[in-house]
Amino acid sequence: MVVAMTDRFDDFAALLDRASELHLVPGLAAAVVTGDHIAAIGASGIADLATGEKADPKQVSRWYSVSKPITALAVLAAASRGRIDLDAPVTRLIPGLAFADPFSHAHASLRDCLLHRTGLLSGNWTWDAASTDPAELLRRLVHQPCPHLLGQGFHYQNQHFVIIREALRLAGIDWSAAVTELLAPLGASIITRQADFVASRRFAPHGPNGLTLPERIADPEIDGIAAAGGICGNIESLAAVAGMMAGRGTWKGITAVPRDQWDAATAPVFKHDEGSSSERVNSWAALAGAWTTYRGHRLLAWAGGYRGWTSHVVAVPSLGIGACCLGNRTASAVVEAVCLALIDRAAGLEPIPWVERYAESKKKMRAAGAQRVKERLSRPKAAWPAPTEQLAGTFHHPGYGDLQVTAAGDAATLRYRFVELPLVPRDGGRCSADASIDGGEYCWDLTPVIVAGRATAWRFGPDSSGHPVEFKRVG
Repeated sequence: MVVAMTDRFDDFAALLDRASELHLVPGLAAAVVTGDHIAAIGASGIADLATGEKADPKQVSRWYSVSKPITALAVLAAASRGRIDLDAPVTRLIPGLAFADPFSHAHASLRDCLLHRTGLLSGNWTWDAASTDPAELLRRLVHQPCPHLLGQGFHYQNQHFVIIREALRLAGIDWSAAVTELLAPLGASIITRQADFVASRRFAPHGPNGLTLPERIADPEIDGIAAAGGICGNIESLAAVAGMMAGRGTWKGITAVPRDQWDAATAPVFKHDEGSSSERVNSWAALAGAWTTYRGHRLLAWAGGYRGWTSHVVAVPSLGIGACCLGNRTASAVVEAVCLALIDRAAGLEPIPWVERYAESKKKMRAAGAQRVKERLSRPKAAWPAPTEQLAGTFHHPGYGDLQVTAAGDAATLRYRFVELPLVPRDGGRCSADASIDGGEYCWDLTPVIVAGRATAWRFGPDSSGHPVEFKRVG
């Protein structure tokens, strides 16, 4: 079902159908706002392949990391009322919290967390497929690699928003109530708790991402990282967020965020990257999103995606336009392609075939990933640094959990969380684990620590081979 208010979006339905078909996403919902109006809104495809239920704009979906800029705005609102200090060290706000790096431990603030610049290493393996209990996540923090200088660079890490939520809680601020209060005046109806989302009329989660056929997957439990990725809602509610972004804090005459707070939250702070195409250059990080110079305009954007769903919301405040898209497949770039295509139409620009371009880019990325795995697997094998049975066992790291190595004759297998890969000996006493699984490539390097002919530990960096940690033998 699609409703388009002007002929500028007369191909809206065809755009969604094409995007769903080309990117193998079961269902999509999208909207575009101009001024104080939703100019077009609709859904395409299937909400649940198991039941055949059609996609509908009223069905809710996870927004995942689109939760982050909303959390950032709620934090800024609390700070403006003197309820929390953006620049106080978070280790002072949260008793017992600790960073591995002494300087970050002494000085990293909520502002640094909002900007992903505490020094923590980027990555998700500290929580992915493991406990997301906030207390446990915060306990692991001191054991996570912290190799970057505080305040330097953008290193995306969900843990930052676990820290933020705890700081809010200790300041007497309930995160769910704060973000609901922020969005409710705009008419945005959101869900912030897993149980409520599961019970709602919603899109069903499908995965994996890539060029393979989608399959229904289980709901991930993410209440523990709710401030980072726990907001859920339908496309109309996300359109209200896009409208607020386009209106610099105001949508349909209702101010959710005062203009001075909005400008403070979205002011570009430092360069994030150089952009991904000639039309998109100079990306800058901000408290509540990321700015990109898009076709001569300043575009504010945020993306979300994990298992089963993906989301994107963009706005060009100088033109008063915005767009958003939800999909029920793991972290698919198609939602960004749809948003950019809608921005082109709303701005009256010559349309760029973003949906097709992203499909080609996906094929190239997949081919490059498969080639990398092929090249790594073709490297010469070496002798095992110790008998395989002496390399086997369970090994533990207090931040990353358990690593298991099993042996059968002259072969060995690595299992880490939900990934199981063959382990191959390489030169210099190192080993590698490489494979293409479920539309993704895993290329890991590991080094056993051998004492008296037996592995007492494995040095392995799940998030970065350049920053390995030591998984020590259990028992």
